[in-house]
Amino acid sequence: MMGAHSGARPAWQTLCGVPRAVILAAGGPGRQPTILVVEDDPRMQLLVQAVLRTEGFGVLTASDGDVVLGLVKRHQP
Repeated sequence: MMGAHSGARPAWQTLCGVPRAVILAAGGPGRQPTILVVEDDPRMQLLVQAVLRTEGFGVLTASDGDVVLGLVKRHQP
């Protein structure tokens, strides 16, 4: 990843294309914003998860739609 002074976009914004302020507002007051990553390649899933956690986000991961549905039932969006 490139440093903040290089003019490059932060990793989390490059991955999802959403400004950080929007994501932080979605987390709500006092809540860590959490991103659901749906990816069937385990290596890519781990990479994205590591980058997002480094940036301070909570991360839920799923490898397919069935797992996503279970996560959505257990975690309030």
